[in-house]
Amino acid sequence: MPETATVQIVMPEMGESVTEGIVLEWRVAVGDFVNEGDTVVEVSTDKVDAEVPAPTSGTVTKLLVEVDDEVPVGAPMLEMEAGEGADGQGTGAATAGPVADDAPPSSQAAGGEASPAGGTSGADGVAINVGNGTANGADVKATPIARRVAEAQGIDLGKVTATGFGGKVTKDDVLNGSGNGAPPAATAGEEKQLRGPAAMLAKAMDESRAVPTATSFRTIAVDTLDAKRKAINAQLNARGLKTSFTHLVAWAIVKAAGDHPVMVRSFAERDGKPYAIENGPVNLGIAVDVTRKDGSHSLMVPAIKGAQELDFAGFHSRYEDLIAKTRENKLTADDFLGTNISLTNPGGIGTVASVPRLLAGQSAIIATGSIAYPPEWSHASPERIKQLGVSK
Repeated sequence: MPETATVQIVMPEMGESVTEGIVLEWRVAVGDFVNEGDTVVEVSTDKVDAEVPAPTSGTVTKLLVEVDDEVPVGAPMLEMEAGEGADGQGTGAATAGPVADDAPPSSQAAGGEASPAGGTSGADGVAINVGNGTANGADVKATPIARRVAEAQGIDLGKVTATGFGGKVTKDDVLNGSGNGAPPAATAGEEKQLRGPAAMLAKAMDESRAVPTATSFRTIAVDTLDAKRKAINAQLNARGLKTSFTHLVAWAIVKAAGDHPVMVRSFAERDGKPYAIENGPVNLGIAVDVTRKDGSHSLMVPAIKGAQELDFAGFHSRYEDLIAKTRENKLTADDFLGTNISLTNPGGIGTVASVPRLLAGQSAIIATGSIAYPPEWSHASPERIKQLGVSK
């Protein structure tokens, strides 16, 4: 009989700025058979979430990390035995991504070797923090983050009620149980830990309070904008393309930033002293509302890099590619780097005006309100509006 090949699935690269990811959810268990391309695990960074597929068909033999583990890029997360003829080669180990030759011991496989928890891992893949025999709750199943929080607060993990998958103690168990074994206190609503992009956005919003800002409102008639859009679409429709008001507003921002470089001057603090960062490219962030599989919404703001160097056709193409990558969850952390001016569009839900938060490192954020007739004319007949020349 042909020998099977052992395949390792590793934490994938998700951009040059990403060095590690957090395991959000396992989609498989030991003993499961998976087909090539099936999602086996969902991981997260501070910028993006990603589904990691099986590189070949086969049977899962080991889960090397657990939910909430922080795993370095290139470190193995799962082992599987490839199905007969899956790779056509002998038994040499194959990987689904790069594994560094000098990978740290924390990325080695389970089965008595070092685990990401910083101790050893049993045959069932559960991380056990052995230490020097005096570790707090050494025989308790817990996530690495829960262990760090418990150690920092002097909490005995053995007295904490576990609510995690497989009877594991989670960070929330440590924080809510206060180390006395009591269940979390009742709250007015369900608590849910923010992870990945949501957690990063919350952190960025908090940090934004330290950025000096000024807000200005303008109301602009869109008659000319609407006419130009219709003329452009008459040409683009023949190629199956379309231009929205947002495309044109975004392009106007790029052109304005070229005429007025102060629009991309950002603020920074160095050793307690204020600095202005000038003469940067126009890296325009586009806010995109993304609907996740569970029906929840997430705001993603990838950037069109070097937008000032593009003509409108190139800008339109880059814009559409970026939106497609966002909707298909194919963004990498590099798509967010360097954003220094951004566009958000609360007008899509009828908002007339808003005060968006200016994030650290950015120079300006433009929020486009709704396009509509003034309220006093919203119920007038089209004939009357045309007769009086009322504009949206």
